[in-house]
Amino acid sequence: MKTTKRFLAILVAVMMVAAMLTIPAAAANDYAITIHNANSGHTYEAYQIFKGKLAVVGNAEILSDIEWGEDIKEESKSTLGSASAQASSLTMDNVAAFATSIVAHLDGDPIGTADTLTDIQIAGIAHKGYVIADLEPGYYLIRDKSGSLNNEEDFHTSYILEVVSNVTVSPKGTMPTVTNMVADINDSEQTAVDAWADSADYDIGDDVPFQITGTLPTNLSDYTTYAYAFHVTVGTGFTFNSDSVKVYVDGTEITTGFNVISASTDGCTFGVKFDNIKAIPNVTYQSVIVVEYTAELNENATMGNDGGNANSVHLEFSNDPYGTTVGETAADTVKVFTYQLAIDKVDKSGAALTGAEFKVEKYNKNENTWDALTVVNQNVDGTVNEAIFFVNGVDDGLYRVTETVTPSGYNSNQPFYVEINATHQLSGAVDPQMTGLTSNHADVNGNVIASPANVTLNTVNMNSGRVPVVVINQAGATLPTTGGMGTTIFYVIGGILMIGAAAVMVTKKRGARG
Repeated sequence: MKTTKRFLAILVAVMMVAAMLTIPAAAANDYAITIHNANSGHTYEAYQIFKGKLAVVGNAEILSDIEWGEDIKEESKSTLGSASAQASSLTMDNVAAFATSIVAHLDGDPIGTADTLTDIQIAGIAHKGYVIADLEPGYYLIRDKSGSLNNEEDFHTSYILEVVSNVTVSPKGTMPTVTNMVADINDSEQTAVDAWADSADYDIGDDVPFQITGTLPTNLSDYTTYAYAFHVTVGTGFTFNSDSVKVYVDGTEITTGFNVISASTDGCTFGVKFDNIKAIPNVTYQSVIVVEYTAELNENATMGNDGGNANSVHLEFSNDPYGTTVGETAADTVKVFTYQLAIDKVDKSGAALTGAEFKVEKYNKNENTWDALTVVNQNVDGTVNEAIFFVNGVDDGLYRVTETVTPSGYNSNQPFYVEINATHQLSGAVDPQMTGLTSNHADVNGNVIASPANVTLNTVNMNSGRVPVVVINQAGATLPTTGGMGTTIFYVIGGILMIGAAAVMVTKKRGARG
């Protein structure tokens, strides 16, 4: 009896049980194994390893008079020896190895199968799962049917050993996960990255830092080798910096045990591949794998919320502890937004005014400098408008605009400052979107001020990312010119002076005669 109780304790300890429902009295084949798993595409098989008599003693279920089950090959029974002795020898340390080794002695014909996801109840709560019914008391090995899993975003269950009365079990193991993140920074306000998020905004020409985080399955120890690979797709708005890849395991950088694949066969930009991640020292199922790299936001970047500049990753991994098949996660996508500063030059009537030139600079807090940006007249539709100036691919931040050439006949404007503010979804978004884009008049320190003379900020367009600024030039004063009224005035004054001179001469002559 002591041996039987010891065996019973081992079985209870190894069961992955979400809930257990025991029926004290039932027909010999009136028991069921319910597998709590909401993922479709599985075909679960149950193989009877041991059989016996089931009784309830106190609060414990006891399997006694143990024999080899129906699914053990006849020729193996003599090789394996006494079923009771084998059962009594099981411990927490060797039960997993026993489950693996016993597979070679199965007759290949499961005593029960389930391939349909159904509604189940656990503690009165609705769930999804698989049910293998019409079983007699015994000790069962449960596994995915070899080659049956048709869902790549899933994993084959490690072998489960379970005693039947009615029981509900959960698959042993978890699927690894992958998280894609991008660092965000406002160059005009920050000197360092302080957070990783699902989205960011940058200037064209900036090197954007990305971080990928991967986890491992809880049943990693069930695998002899474990293949693990990140597949990264860098969008056309980026130029991948191939020498920037760094790999960390539990916070420590590693330089061996993996390969960086520059051109992945599945169309990805690059990959980081571990042929066997278990070969990395000190890796456990709790380890965290991190890949960091940078990519430059380039001239192909799209503006605003109309597309964003997407960058995605998916994880490929071993998904069968007893085979060589692989699964993969869904892709995780982050976005990098960028905007367009548009300066519209007009006269006081609002008519387009050509002949101006502008310099646009962005304040860089880290360097305490004003960095000059490229200003063009090229419109977004490919035409050239010499009264509209564009700075394509700007981040949120503080900008100084200086009119370096003023149209002839018009007064120059003083330099002015524009602050661009943007918000976007930072977490929890499958497809991150912008949530706001605004502009403010500002002083040199970035403080919001009233609109300066001759400068107007029009409504921004969040979809196109355009931030419009209207700059007005006032005409200079009109001065007298030759042939105009000024000449007439001189003629009149000259005539008066001549008449006066003649009168004086006449008066003098009369005086001389007298």
